[in-house]
Amino acid sequence: SNLGPGSAFGGTGGAGGNSADGHGGNGGGGGAATNAGTGDAFGGAGGSAGTGATGGGNGGNGGTATNNGTGNASGGTGADGAAGGTTGTGGGGGAGGNAFVLNSAATGTATGGHGGAGGAGGAGGGNGGG
Repeated sequence: SNLGPGSAFGGTGGAGGNSADGHGGNGGGGGAATNAGTGDAFGGAGGSAGTGATGGGNGGNGGTATNNGTGNASGGTGADGAAGGTTGTGGGGGAGGNAFVLNSAATGTATGGHGGAGGAGGAGGGNGGG
């Protein structure tokens, strides 16, 4: 959170673990950012998805950005899903982060984050959702 003239940046979500013989782990969500001053708020990016032989992990969701001041809010970017390995299903892409501008003057712009792409499926596995 930021109360002064600078910007607030949410942290990047943690990476999902990789698996040599199982399913990849999901990426963690990006951190939220709140700004009540004159700067902007940027939600953190979603964490990367882990790879796995039997299925790819889902990408982390982008973090939420909230601006109560005069600046802009930009939601974090969702991470791509991991490929499905040899036979598994690709992981789903993370959702883009929400953005809110709540100041009464409404001088800022709220821009939602981009969602991540679905991971490619392995042989016999479908693609993950975007």
